Amino acid sequence: MWRGIAAFGVVVVISTGCGGGSGAATPAVPAASAAKLGVLLNSFANPRSFHRAASLAGLSVHRPVALVRPDAPLASDRSIDSVWISDAHPSGAHSIVLIWKSGVVETIERWRCNCQAETSLREMGHEKPFRFLMLRGAPAVTDQSFPGQAAAGLFGPIPEAEEKYGRPATVETLRDGYNITLWQYGAHTQAGLLAAARTLPVAHAGFQVRGYDAGGAALGDWNGPHGIDVAPQGGARFGIGVALKNIAGRRLTITGVHTIPGFIRLVGIHLRRYTLPIGDAAGPMIARVPYDATPRRLDYRLGPKRWVGVQLDFEVRNPCIRWAQLVYDRTVEVDYTEDGRGGYIQEVPMVPLHIPRGGGC
Repeated sequence: MWRGIAAFGVVVVISTGCGGGSGAATPAVPAASAAKLGVLLNSFANPRSFHRAASLAGLSVHRPVALVRPDAPLASDRSIDSVWISDAHPSGAHSIVLIWKSGVVETIERWRCNCQAETSLREMGHEKPFRFLMLRGAPAVTDQSFPGQAAAGLFGPIPEAEEKYGRPATVETLRDGYNITLWQYGAHTQAGLLAAARTLPVAHAGFQVRGYDAGGAALGDWNGPHGIDVAPQGGARFGIGVALKNIAGRRLTITGVHTIPGFIRLVGIHLRRYTLPIGDAAGPMIARVPYDATPRRLDYRLGPKRWVGVQLDFEVRNPCIRWAQLVYDRTVEVDYTEDGRGGYIQEVPMVPLHIPRGGGC
C-alpha cells in the first residue's frame, strides 16, 4: 500500500529463507547487516499477523502474484533473505512481503479502491515528493529517500526501520489487481530501486473493453461525462452491460467479477456470447431484464479474439443509509485464468453514475 500504511506499521512480509533460481552468477551487491535485516523484519512482519512461508514454490501454487518480482542484482530470486505471508484479511485476501539480503523490501497486497488505478496514481504523482511514471506498461509512482526525516520530528506510531533509518525510497506499481511496492532505506537508493522495478514482467492485459449499455427503472438518461442518474429508490434494480474481447492470444476462463459495495450492490452477473457490430450499426443489447441474482462463482470460457457481453445487475441500497450515499465503485475486477498460465485480475472501468442524495430520510 502507499507510504501512509507503512508509517503505521501495517505491512506484510514473507520469509522463505530460500533463494531459488539458477544460471549466470549474480554480480556482487552490498549486503545489509544482520542487524538491519532484523530491523526490517520487525518493522514489516508482525508475528501476530504473519507466518513464514515454507517456500516460494509452494506459495506460488496458491498465489501466483508472488512470482511477480524483480530479477535484478539488487533484488533477485537468488538473493532473497526471507518471505512471509499474512493471516487472511476479512476479505479473504493475504498480504505478502519479500526481504532481500540487500535490504530491499517488497510488499504485495490486493488493490481495492473506489477509483481507477491509473487515475489515482497519476493524481498522487502530481504531489511532492512523488513522481508518476509508466513502468513496463503499468502505472507507478516513486519518491526519494529522506534519511534525515527520523530527526525531523514525526508524529504517531513509527516503525522501527523508519525511526532508525528515516524515510525510505519507494517504487509503487499496480498490476493484475495487486499493489506492489519496493522499499529501501538509506541515502541515494531511488535509482537502484527503479532499476530493479524495471525488471518486473510487462503488465498483463487479457481484455479489450468496448460498448456499454444500461437499463432499468432506477436509471435516468445518459448525460455525457455526468453519466446516468440513479434514482435513490431502495430495492430498485438495474443492469449495466459491457463488451470484453479476449486479446491474450490464449483461451481465457472468467471465474468471477467483484466490486466494492456502496450505495448500490452487485447482485447478479450474466455472461453471454457477443458479436461486435459492423460500422455504425447498433450492437445487441447486453443489459436485459430480468435484473436478478445469479451464482457468484463463474466458469465462462472465451477463445482468442472472441467477445463476451458482461451484464452486471445492481440493487439500490436504502437511500437513508448515510455511509452508503454517493459511494460507487467506478471499476469492477474481472478474475480470470489463462490456459497454461496462472490467474489474473483486470480492472474494467464502468459507466459513470450520478447518485443524488435521497430525500425524506
